[in-house]
Amino acid sequence: MLSIERFAAELHAFAGTVSGAERSAARVCLADALACAATGVSALAHTAAAAALSDLDGCGDTRPATVWFTGARAGVLAAAYLNSVAVSAHDLDDGHRGAIGRPGGAVMPAVLAELESTGSAVNALDAIAFG
Repeated sequence: MLSIERFAAELHAFAGTVSGAERSAARVCLADALACAATGVSALAHTAAAAALSDLDGCGDTRPATVWFTGARAGVLAAAYLNSVAVSAHDLDDGHRGAIGRPGGAVMPAVLAELESTGSAVNALDAIAFG
């Protein structure tokens, strides 16, 4: 089985199995990510990334999503990237010492941009917990 097929099967099996404790943990991580993004949008890294992406016309994706705390909208890929830059601009630490990198800076912006752009009814906290 191809990796993407295996991932899709695992994702389908996972649906509906997120516990209350996992949703609660996802809620806390989301609040932390949003707080970091609120300050990160003023960082030079975010300003430079937004300027660079404006020349790329939303990375070719026309599905709109919110660029957090800016009042702007962009293609889903550009919005997810810019939100990730905002979250990571001041070195968000998700609190998981075994993690390499910043999963909150990757998972949450991607999940929220995709759910917003598609109008999906998937529970965002469930998707974040899975991510």
